[in-house]
Amino acid sequence: MRKYAIIFITSIILFSCASENGDENSNDQPLTVTNISFDTSKSESIKQIVFTFNQSVAVIGAVPSNNQINSVSISNDLDNSCKWRFVTLNQMACELNERLKYLSAYEITISESFNGLGNNLSQGKAVNISTPVPPVR
Repeated sequence: MRKYAIIFITSIILFSCASENGDENSNDQPLTVTNISFDTSKSESIKQIVFTFNQSVAVIGAVPSNNQINSVSISNDLDNSCKWRFVTLNQMACELNERLKYLSAYEITISESFNGLGNNLSQGKAVNISTPVPPVR
């Protein structure tokens, strides 16, 4: 009898833990971009742009879909020179082939058409960055 009680209690605990983890990606909150960041604080050497979302937008092992890639726009046609990947389940990154050019301004935009695990972005997001004058040698 004691054995059955322990199995029953353990089952309840495991079920409640699984239910809590399942709520992480619930549709209660709309999908939003929480941050657009870069691989370095030095704007003259940026080679990676990371989009962070408030919930998972991919499953383990996934690569960004054409819809996801096409939802992102980087001025000067840089979005076409990206190698796209998911850094984590809620972060998508553009790995640039070359660093951003000196003395240039860039606009990075992600539109509402971005879809992750069946959820569209509730609103798009845009950031502007400028690279500095090249160093004098």
